[in-house]
Amino acid sequence: MAGTELGQMRAYRRGDVTAGPSEIAREPTVRPRRWFDGLSPVTAKIRCGGQQHRITWRRGKLVLEDHDLLAERSLTALGSEPPLCVQVLQAWQRMRNPELLYGFLLRDNAMAPEEVAVPRPSYETVAQRLMSRRRLPPHMAASLRHAARVERDNEMWDITLVEALPDALRRALALSALVRVERQWDDERFRRRHAMPIASALTVITQPLFEQSVRRWRRNLKPHATFAIELRLLGAGDPPACAGWADHGGAFAVLSLPTSWFTDVWAHGVALVDGCFVLSRGHTSFDASSFPVVAVRWQREGGGISGARAAPAVVSPTPDGERSVHWI
Repeated sequence: MAGTELGQMRAYRRGDVTAGPSEIAREPTVRPRRWFDGLSPVTAKIRCGGQQHRITWRRGKLVLEDHDLLAERSLTALGSEPPLCVQVLQAWQRMRNPELLYGFLLRDNAMAPEEVAVPRPSYETVAQRLMSRRRLPPHMAASLRHAARVERDNEMWDITLVEALPDALRRALALSALVRVERQWDDERFRRRHAMPIASALTVITQPLFEQSVRRWRRNLKPHATFAIELRLLGAGDPPACAGWADHGGAFAVLSLPTSWFTDVWAHGVALVDGCFVLSRGHTSFDASSFPVVAVRWQREGGGISGARAAPAVVSPTPDGERSVHWI
C-alpha cells in the first residue's frame, strides 16, 4: 500500500493506535472563575528613594512595579534598610488586625494611628503578669518590656504605611483580606474575632442601599420614614436571603449575606441595580454584558404593606449605558 503523502490525512482504521480527527478535536477546558476576575488593577504612586514608584493591586496581590523583590530582600538580609515600597508590602503582609477592615472599607481618608484599636502583643501581657508576680530578674523583665515596645512601634508603623495609601488601593487590599477571612471561616475562634468588624462594615454599606431600594419600590413613603436592617453573616456556600416588610412609615429587613458579597457584588458596582438590592451575582454570563443575579423584590401583600423576597433575575445593559433588572 502506498504511503500517505505529506499534507494528507490517512483514513482511520479499526485497530489503529493513532486517534482520528474526532478524538483529537476536544472541547477546551473551562477555567474555574477566580474571585478577582473582572476587577481592574489599582495603582498608586509613592515617594521612594527620591523617585515616584508604582505599587499595584492586581489579581488579589500587591505588586511592586519598580523593584526587584528578590534583590531587595537579599540586600536587606545583608543589613540594608528596605526601601519604602518594600516596607509597604511587608506591612500589608504582616497585618492581621480585623478592626482595620472596617476602616479600609468605609473611610475616605487615612486614619491616624491613634484612631485604630490595635490589640497589644500577647507576650507584653505575659511580661506584665510575670513582673507582678516578681518571677523574673530585673534584666529579663527590662528585655521583655523593650521587646514589647519595639513590637508595638513596628505594628503602628505598619498601620501608618498602609493607612497612607489612596482609598481605592486600601479598599482593594481589603478585598484580599476578606477572601483570606472567608477561607478560614470554619475556624470558630477566627470567625468570632473577625465577624463583628465585617458585620459592622457590611451594615453601614448596605443600609443606604437598602433605603434607596425601598424608596424606589414604595413611592408613598413619608419624608421622615425610618429604615432598619438586621444583618447576619453567612459562611461560604450558604445562599443569601432577605425577609422584610415596608409600609408608608418605613421598612425593616433581615439580610443574610456571606463575606463574598463584597467581592462578588459590591466590588463590581452592582450592589444596587435599577433600584433593586442585589444579594448575589452569578458566575456565568449570558453574553458579554448580561449576568444572572438574585435580587430583592418588593411585592404588595395587602393592607398597605409590601414584603421583601429574594428572586432570580438577569442584569442587562440599557442603551443609555445604565443597567436594568429583568425578573425570571
